[in-house]
Amino acid sequence: MPKFRFECIDDDNVITTKTFDTAYLQECVENTQDFLHGCGFVFNELSYTKSEAEETETDSIPDEADRILLNELVKPNKSTITGWTATD
Repeated sequence: MPKFRFECIDDDNVITTKTFDTAYLQECVENTQDFLHGCGFVFNELSYTKSEAEETETDSIPDEADRILLNELVKPNKSTITGWTATD
């Protein structure tokens, strides 16, 4: 399950953090909204829209060549990033 950690440091060096685990987009959006409100942002609601992709008859059943290609493309990422620094 993905783990999230948000941190905000304001002009007075006050640190606001929020950590949570969720696998659901709706819970992630709700927790993000709580964090932003806790940091002093004022807004009514943070929301997301789920788009409904129209599926055609040919999209639903990939042919054999497409299945092989997707199998070849979907491989675990073995790269590692170390020693990075972010600056303003």
